[in-house]
Amino acid sequence: MRGQEITLETSSEFLRLALPFMSRYRIPVTPQNYAVWYEYVAGTNMPLKEAIDTILAADEQIDEEVTADLFRKFVDPTDMGRFEAAQQALRSLAD
Repeated sequence: MRGQEITLETSSEFLRLALPFMSRYRIPVTPQNYAVWYEYVAGTNMPLKEAIDTILAADEQIDEEVTADLFRKFVDPTDMGRFEAAQQALRSLAD
């Protein structure tokens, strides 16, 4: 979805898809953690998606530390459009 506008409906759907993963693995819902799972369910970051799929297929532990490592490796916080979309979805959840 890079370069495309994210609608409220789309971001809400990504939120609905991401939260069960975060809950299952007991990942705190912080902007950084949510950005990882948002991009995973959105399918906008294929290297990240492949890394998570590999971890899930191996039935390895996914915790906050692993999520932080995935953020550092695969989510570019300087790409503000993607990061802001994730933060906006979190704001919608809070509202």
